[in-house]
Amino acid sequence: MTPPQITNSLTTLMTDFNQNNDSTSLKSFFESKTLTELGVYGRTLTVSVNYEACQFEKTGMLDFARKIPLLKKQTPFRSPTLDMDIDLSCVVLDESHQVLDKVWYGNVRSADENIRYIGSLTGADNFEEALMPQELITIKLNELPSTVQRLIFVISSHHKHPLCQTKRGITKISDDGSIIHAYELATISAGEHGVVAWILERDGDDFRLSAPQKTLGRSFNTDALADELDKLANGF
Repeated sequence: MTPPQITNSLTTLMTDFNQNNDSTSLKSFFESKTLTELGVYGRTLTVSVNYEACQFEKTGMLDFARKIPLLKKQTPFRSPTLDMDIDLSCVVLDESHQVLDKVWYGNVRSADENIRYIGSLTGADNFEEALMPQELITIKLNELPSTVQRLIFVISSHHKHPLCQTKRGITKISDDGSIIHAYELATISAGEHGVVAWILERDGDDFRLSAPQKTLGRSFNTDALADELDKLANGF
């Protein structure tokens, strides 16, 4: 059972946001707005995911492996369940939609170190963990080189569990700690384990924010995440 402090902490994130912000600021997730229109003037943005620890029954080869006598006593195979593991990634594109960089758990900093990632392998399972995002990417907007034209942020489930089943999953984009916009992962289409959650692109001297919730299909291969991120350049 999840401790009530964790539930209360994650629930408060969305309650406070909904009470203190115009819920139509990004209508239908598709109407983009510049950061200036959203009242954002900070120099550092963060994209994050909060969620509670949750488990799913193992299926397929994982379930088969744990029943093999030589393996079933070993810790990685013993449990009949698998923890939900959410990953947050960022693809950096230039004006020609060429990939300049990728920031994810396999490459935690961009080459210029203006985009940085930190994350965990599971959701929050105690009060202290619930106070912090489980996945976080920080962007120093004013220090990005002029060649950077678009940032695509992807949320994916490492073990291909449906994102909509994430326990109290919330993604948000913030400016110096103040939430600009947020939505619950439960709103993502059923059965999908990968989604383009946010896009930031240059608009003159400003940046334009959108939250397309574009699903990446069930063929999205989280075991080859870097290759899958490269493919996104063609779709945006």
